[in-house]
Amino acid sequence: MAAVLMVSAIGAWAQTPECTDELKTAKYQEWYDNRKDNQEAAYKAASDFITACPSEPEDGPWGAQVKALKKFKADYEKLKGNNQLADQFQAAVTSKNYADQIRIGKQLAEKNPDNPAIYLLMGGAGLGDHRWTRRYREVIRASRIDWPAPCHRVKTTSSTNASPNRVTSSRR
Repeated sequence: MAAVLMVSAIGAWAQTPECTDELKTAKYQEWYDNRKDNQEAAYKAASDFITACPSEPEDGPWGAQVKALKKFKADYEKLKGNNQLADQFQAAVTSKNYADQIRIGKQLAEKNPDNPAIYLLMGGAGLGDHRWTRRYREVIRASRIDWPAPCHRVKTTSSTNASPNRVTSSRR
């Protein structure tokens, strides 16, 4: 078993491209050309560059490029993670899966605390969950106060002799 693992590790190590200036130039140029229009290809080029040259110093001759590629890669991974989470949240909202709305909504709210739509949808999930609404109705009905019926009706008069703010009783 150990021999199989060693052989597979050697195979994986052998497949890692050598960190040469030609490789760096090619991968950086590929990233630069695709960074705006085809970010998937740019991400792959940045990952290949960083994988091939993991110990490239940020203060060396390729320092500016390494910083740009690492920043792009981190931002892209963050964006992809948020998009996947947002897609899962939208699916939970569409399917009215209230437990998932709350669970995924909390994760989204941690990453996007200034997005009020997340909080509104999570609040709606709490209200839409029928287990909770039944309990809330019971609590509201138990705490309701029935006021006595009014003794008489109140109406305002509009005659020219009466003052405009005068209230009269309509008892008979």
